[in-house]
Amino acid sequence: MLKASPESTASLRRPVRMSLRAALVRLLLVVAVPLALASAAVLWRIWDAQRHATEPGMLATAKVLILAVDREHAKARTLLETLGASPFIDAGNWSGLYGFASAALVNHPDTLIALTDDTGQLLLNTRVPWGTPLPNVWQLRDQGRSIEWQGNRLPVSSQGLTQRV
Repeated sequence: MLKASPESTASLRRPVRMSLRAALVRLLLVVAVPLALASAAVLWRIWDAQRHATEPGMLATAKVLILAVDREHAKARTLLETLGASPFIDAGNWSGLYGFASAALVNHPDTLIALTDDTGQLLLNTRVPWGTPLPNVWQLRDQGRSIEWQGNRLPVSSQGLTQRV
């Protein structure tokens, strides 16, 4: 069996001297780390409670918005189905359709109806008086031009739809 020499055991028993700075850092860490962890836990619980408290209100708001959008979509669809069933279209009576569409839009001041033929020539636009010269929207699109509407410049696009419907 090996015996430890008295010199080696003396060095093991000698206390390690720590600088004042190291002792203060150690003391700071002993206090600060648990405090930081406790603060993070409290903040997380507050955030979670607020999230749970606001969720029902946000869901209710989303449902109301969905209903409002569905209602507006149904109105627009009904309006377009009514215009689509108009005998003015079958007869090619664009001035009659213009009058019919304008009358249908009396309660919808921010809505317009525009109709193009299969070449892109606008046949009617309820935003302008009947008889106003109207552009060919496909030519505008091919030229990379935009259209001004309510003071805003809008690009001409079919939004991925075919030109002929």
